[in-house]
Amino acid sequence: VIIPTMSVLTAADLEFLLVDSGAKVVLSNQELGHKPISVRERCPELKDVVVTGGSLQGTAGYEEIVARAPEFDGVDGRDEDLAALIYTSGTTGKPKGVMLTHKNFYAQALLSYGLYVAKGEDSRANSMLMPLPLSHVYGLSVAVTTLLMGNTVVMMRRFEPQAALELVREHALKI
Repeated sequence: VIIPTMSVLTAADLEFLLVDSGAKVVLSNQELGHKPISVRERCPELKDVVVTGGSLQGTAGYEEIVARAPEFDGVDGRDEDLAALIYTSGTTGKPKGVMLTHKNFYAQALLSYGLYVAKGEDSRANSMLMPLPLSHVYGLSVAVTTLLMGNTVVMMRRFEPQAALELVREHALKI
């Protein structure tokens, strides 16, 4: 089960999500890895913080874990199994975790397919520039739909017009 978060969360807000969700592992990068490390002791379910691009003190390095891992054959699951916990913005109180199943993502992909692919068009030619946050249901749904169609998702940390145009050119993306 994934629990995507936003990089702009304060350490206290991240702590709330980790405790409330019962998260077992945090995957972060070196720039933001200090946040989960700083709240780790107050998150009883949290077993490990994994950092990409090396490791920080008290963390495991993602690349090292992958290099040592046995070949992954996938996971058997049911459509009704929980796939993601997406937290609301908390405008009327504390954020609440919204449970999404694998079937929710399949249904969203089927509904969205027609928005991305014209009749008779090859869906494999529709890679996506992704400036949307994956911590929001729409951003995550667009990314999952793109991946289920067999396409590439080109990620942006935040939308910047000039950078977006450069990525469109670099990856020959349709706009």
